[in-house]
Amino acid sequence: MAHRLAEVYSKLTAFFTVYIKEAHAADVYPLGSHVVVKEHSSLAQRVDACNSFAAATSWQLPLLVDGMDNRLMTRLGAHPERFFVVEPARDGRSRLLFCSPGRQGGVQLSDLESFLQQECCVWKTHIEHES
Repeated sequence: MAHRLAEVYSKLTAFFTVYIKEAHAADVYPLGSHVVVKEHSSLAQRVDACNSFAAATSWQLPLLVDGMDNRLMTRLGAHPERFFVVEPARDGRSRLLFCSPGRQGGVQLSDLESFLQQECCVWKTHIEHES
């Protein structure tokens, strides 16, 4: 569904995935045999885990990797997963417009889709008026 949303809103948005600290590292917080990623002790290990994730899931969105200081995850409360919409700013101080709510069982793409449906209509109208 994330790929579909990226395609639908591609003229108004850019989608990126940030691979962060492993939520269920097999050696720290095992979730069962279907998640066998160990806690990353280096950026190279995190990048390898990210690449394995992309290959295993046929992930097609651009992937970024959070640093070992977990700065993005910590500052945005992105653990174990979240969806964000960020408005870039010319002065370098981007504005957070949306953060998906955390829920038991994970976040829902439907929350992001609802936000995009509402806001993209506003953005599209604004862009058309500027032209």
